Amino acid sequence: MKTAHLVLIVALVAIIVAAAGACIVLTKSHDYDAKLASLTDDPDGSIDEFKFSTPSGLIKVREGQSLNNPVKLVYSGDSKRWVDVELIRSDGVVSFYYKDGATYYQCKMDLDSIDVDSIKTSMASNTPSITFNANGPFSIDFTEGVAEDYDPTEGDLEDKHMFETYIGPYGNFKLPAYYSDDYFRSPSTELNMSMMTFALCLEMSSGYNCADISKRSDSVLKLLNDIGCDKVAINDTYKQKATVTSVDVAVGSKEIDGSTVIFLVLNGTHYHTEFTSNVMLGKSGDHEGFALVRDEGVRMLRSFISDNGITGDAKILVTGYSRTAAGANLIAAYLSDAIAEGKVRDRIGEIELTKEDVYGFSFETPRCGWYGAGSGLPSPTDERYSNIWYVTNPYDIVTYVPPEQYGFVRYGNEFVLPAENSSASAAMLEMVQYYVGRSVAADMDMSKFNSNLRVPDMKALNEGFIPKVFTALGTREHYAVDIQDDFVILMSLVSDHGDLLTTLVKESGGAVPFMFSLILTYGNETAFKKTFGSVVERTLESYGCQEYSQNVLNALYDVANLLYDYAGGSTLALVSDKYVDSMLANANLLITPHNTAMTFGYLASYDDNYKH
Repeated sequence: MKTAHLVLIVALVAIIVAAAGACIVLTKSHDYDAKLASLTDDPDGSIDEFKFSTPSGLIKVREGQSLNNPVKLVYSGDSKRWVDVELIRSDGVVSFYYKDGATYYQCKMDLDSIDVDSIKTSMASNTPSITFNANGPFSIDFTEGVAEDYDPTEGDLEDKHMFETYIGPYGNFKLPAYYSDDYFRSPSTELNMSMMTFALCLEMSSGYNCADISKRSDSVLKLLNDIGCDKVAINDTYKQKATVTSVDVAVGSKEIDGSTVIFLVLNGTHYHTEFTSNVMLGKSGDHEGFALVRDEGVRMLRSFISDNGITGDAKILVTGYSRTAAGANLIAAYLSDAIAEGKVRDRIGEIELTKEDVYGFSFETPRCGWYGAGSGLPSPTDERYSNIWYVTNPYDIVTYVPPEQYGFVRYGNEFVLPAENSSASAAMLEMVQYYVGRSVAADMDMSKFNSNLRVPDMKALNEGFIPKVFTALGTREHYAVDIQDDFVILMSLVSDHGDLLTTLVKESGGAVPFMFSLILTYGNETAFKKTFGSVVERTLESYGCQEYSQNVLNALYDVANLLYDYAGGSTLALVSDKYVDSMLANANLLITPHNTAMTFGYLASYDDNYKH
């Protein structure tokens, strides 16, 4: 997931880490031969209703069967009313449940000698299936019978909907979302944890990774359909190659108690070049890049209302994550302003809308709006915004930018994830392990933070580093006028060519020569550009984008100059800075708290629907 909401921070970390020669490469291979060495089946051979799916077709499940990874088991028997799937990942146990009359039945598979982190389940098209990777010979213990211990009240089955989402960098996962129309029978000013968790799931469904760009919206549209939306739409960019200003938007609507409920979903959990707009602060007012998200979301909302002839009483839920969390927060504020000022029909459409009927949710939300004393604008905590909820993690560096010292704000009520509470963090990790996998949960464990007396945790690092780096940067206007354009170009190139900065360091002769050249020339623009000019030109020429050499050189000098000012012109002060030292010691954890898996784990641990 690209989380560089201010590239100045990311570029600073990248240069320091690259100069120190630090490289972290995570690889994981599951390319094993597989063989069913042992099969335990019910006496009536119930497993015959399941088949192995192979490139040549479906084949029977039999001992001694050789297979290629990933192994896939698919139900192929008579039609049943499948209602639920349960995965106990740590034990390698998968249970599919079906209902016959008033009785629930369980098909349980206990898988042994397989990679449990690779297990994926599906009930698409009412057809249960499992895929996994086997570590050589594996076994299956299959049983089928009445599900005597099954409790359908653990998340109402009628309200449970499976969706697919990309959790970077691990891949696509299938997760449950719980939805009820009752969510909209309480005012938005009252926080409903189950509704907030659903809003996160709906947002996560918008970030689905697939090779066919035309199918990127399939997961979010399916979830909207599954919860009863009879009208759905996406904007054009969802099926186009991303640009700096792209915003993917999905919309759906359904009727509840005489009101039209509209769901506005802004894809912020898996995106590409458009993350570059995060560094577009602008000279004044709301964050320029996040305002682009707001404007496209509002445009799509207005078009959807108009195109579908929606009138009368309405309710609106808007949700976003990261970049689009900022956009969702701005949209919710825009809607709330229209209501407070009596301008709903002018700004939104021919609908009736109250503050209590606008549900604004945003997750890992950067600051996005602007407020200044004496500006005449309503305070971001004004009562008109009491229907808006934004989630932050004190360990997530993204939620600290852009800085308060530039006047940036978020609107509404803050919900702070309890990252500093060890019991709450343990509950989060348990949820991540259960729903996503043990290896992902291990990566989310922030107790691995390398602390010292100077910087005890990520919160202290964020609270100390961010104000200091922006003080060194200077004013917002200086950044917008003198730096922003070059950074936008640099980050869009990095988005298209992920190893560009690494190649640049190599072209400089390696990490050590790069570091020495940087130290000897930073603070001196002429010397810096003379030293690195030809290196930048050669690097960009190798990627076919040498026309941007001057922009990249300017941007790199701005980063080097930021380092110079941050350290007060002293190399010794830079290398001994407690925040720089902490960032180097914890490079692999810096963006971990921004991962959707962690946010999902925390919210699911609050939600009774996920109590099992």
